[in-house]
Amino acid sequence: MSTYYYLIDVLAFQHQVNYAATELKFRMNELIEASVTEIKHFQNSMPPMSIPLDEKRPEPLPYRFSSVLAMLQTFKDALIGAKVIEKGSSDIEDEVHHADLFRKLRNAIVHDGYRPISAWVQGRYYLPVNLKRMSIRGNKEVEVEIIAPAEDVETLCLQFAASYCETLASRLDIFPIDQKVRGLQFSEDWFAAAKAHPAIKPHFEKTDSSKHGDLRAPNDEVPTPLNDATITLREISNLCRTRLHELQSLSAYPFP
Repeated sequence: MSTYYYLIDVLAFQHQVNYAATELKFRMNELIEASVTEIKHFQNSMPPMSIPLDEKRPEPLPYRFSSVLAMLQTFKDALIGAKVIEKGSSDIEDEVHHADLFRKLRNAIVHDGYRPISAWVQGRYYLPVNLKRMSIRGNKEVEVEIIAPAEDVETLCLQFAASYCETLASRLDIFPIDQKVRGLQFSEDWFAAAKAHPAIKPHFEKTDSSKHGDLRAPNDEVPTPLNDATITLREISNLCRTRLHELQSLSAYPFP
């Protein structure tokens, strides 16, 4: 194995912000897809109007909700490493719809292993009751209250993601240009070290290395990852707002 170590520097973290935006878009599409399927299932088969969830009825949407919540910490850590926000700062989240609720729900899932989504009504999932959990702040144990929202889980996620992505995109718009690092995520040294990996090396030994050419991109193709992230974030916001409009347009039960 190579003795090379990849340095996770500011450029790497700014690429990670872009990657996180791309992953969030994927996660939101997953969640929307699951919700569309569930609502259609209700419309087509008319199961009971309201049921509690249990292990006999596994459904993907609650799991996809957890994956969206996990992106909160991913973004926060990446933004700190990318020098977009300071450690301990919450000013971006403070401007976002449902941010406090999502932060509390994330902690309940990650730290307690608690599943808050426990009701299904007409094809939609809900957190049906208020919750209390204990949390450690400093050296003290404090009680945290989570108020059950009226909105269903998909609507909550759409409203949160639309607000979060637009807020973060606006922050990146005004982020100083000279602090937006431009460069490829992986260097020549990285590729050379990767080729030495025992699972990869044999494939390069069987080919003419000269055919692979220069791994460096032309200067006009070198990315600025935070600019790419801004584009993706606004795509997510538009995706969420379009889906919210679709939900508002759904016929009420009973369906024609």
